[in-house]
Amino acid sequence: MRMKCGDTKLLKHSENIALNATYMSVKVQNDLISICGDICQKEIVKCLNEAEVFSVLVDETADISGHKQLSLCVRYTKKVETCYAVKEDFLGFVKVDNTTEQPLADTIIASLKNLDIDCNNIVEQGYDGAAVMKGAFNGVQAIIRKSFPRALFVHCRSHYLNLALCHSCSVPPIRNCIGSVKAIGNFLRASPKRTSFLQARIRANFPDATWQKLTPMCETRWVENHNGFLKFKQIYKSIIETLEQFSIDPDMETSTKASSFLRSALASEFVVSLCFLAKADINEEIKVPRLTSTQKHRANPNTNNPEQYYRIIVAIPLSKDSTHQLKIIFTDHKKVIAAMYTLIPSLFREGNAIPKRGPSDVRGPGRTRRGTRRISTMEIVMAEQEPFGSVFLRH
Repeated sequence: MRMKCGDTKLLKHSENIALNATYMSVKVQNDLISICGDICQKEIVKCLNEAEVFSVLVDETADISGHKQLSLCVRYTKKVETCYAVKEDFLGFVKVDNTTEQPLADTIIASLKNLDIDCNNIVEQGYDGAAVMKGAFNGVQAIIRKSFPRALFVHCRSHYLNLALCHSCSVPPIRNCIGSVKAIGNFLRASPKRTSFLQARIRANFPDATWQKLTPMCETRWVENHNGFLKFKQIYKSIIETLEQFSIDPDMETSTKASSFLRSALASEFVVSLCFLAKADINEEIKVPRLTSTQKHRANPNTNNPEQYYRIIVAIPLSKDSTHQLKIIFTDHKKVIAAMYTLIPSLFREGNAIPKRGPSDVRGPGRTRRGTRRISTMEIVMAEQEPFGSVFLRH
């Protein structure tokens, strides 16, 4: 590739080199890549052992052939000039055949020891919320902690946040909006004709847009869904025009689906819900649906004011559920962080655990520095809320 791009030195070298020493075969190239990987891995292990404390982060995945494997990562601090920088590096994939508790724990420890890593320096374990990993008595974290008591388990905060958002999206208007966005995206992507028409409308309405298609909704990563909602909101006008065009299509199935999706996308409940999901500002008239004296299958607040109506059925339930779920699932993280305040005793008032503003004394600079480095290696401290969740909280 480099020779085709005009690398004259490499081209001249390939023309003059001996045919039995070109080093361009697949095997040689794979060997070179493997050697580079080993060099990088050894450098990471060296920094890891020098750091004295580190966290181990493990997640299960599968390769292209479907074989189960563990992705093994570490988090540690590295001194850069006069300060310490938090580093998070990938060590490698480890193939596993048995995914029960004891074999997984043995595989993790054996993999670290095979790389000459001192497992006595583990201060945190970061996994997802699977029962096999987080079990308090027989889970992987419990088994490892029996051998290495300092290795606290902290449930991955991204998984925690994902669980909270999933539960919050069970609010009926939000749930229906998400389902409609997914269905409309699948409908438009299913046909080259529909995709081409949508792209033409995007070019006509948004000439400066850098993309011309909808992002597929991801079933597990809400940050990907958030990007999809943002794009849907930005090209909402083009989507409506596309659905209007195909609602009169000669094909009965296409026109029926397009008409149904068009009614859903123009409904006031959908527009309001999309505004919460993507912080959108869509110029559509918001109407209150027909109210009845008795209604069992949907919200029926006694008001004709659109703002009050959708505040009652969307905004308030969504905000309450999101806040409640975040308080519940982050309780364990809060306890861990609260325990770390003991590094600076003066942050506490006598008789309780309420921090005061500003420390006046610490337990020696050396102990505090080591404690701070230990905290920095724990993934919980560097938590960054996913955009999808931050939008919920802002509303």
